[in-house]
Amino acid sequence: MKTLVTGGNGFVAGHIIQKLSAQGDHVVDTVRSDEKGQRFMKEFDSNNRLSYVISSLDDPDDAVMTDALRTIDVLYHVASPLGGRNTNDPNLIRQATGMVQAVFDSAYKAGGNGL
Repeated sequence: MKTLVTGGNGFVAGHIIQKLSAQGDHVVDTVRSDEKGQRFMKEFDSNNRLSYVISSLDDPDDAVMTDALRTIDVLYHVASPLGGRNTNDPNLIRQATGMVQAVFDSAYKAGGNGL
């Protein structure tokens, strides 16, 4: 099984990735920079079943994300903006729902593939 997990540097996604990797899945993570991707690989890739793509997750026209979604069997979208030190920022809900919409729009553009 090939699975894409958004937000792999986060707490919840990290646990999902460990579980999927342990059961033999190939996992693709989304990160915002190559630096974060390298950190992700160093932390989680003990069995050479992981890879990553760089995406902001808020652009439904992100070709990298759409291409990644074309190659997977399952999508776990668990990334969410946390607001840093301002966790009460009223824009967080708008950003989070916008991110969900953009990821789902990208999945639709990728052809659905059962997603």
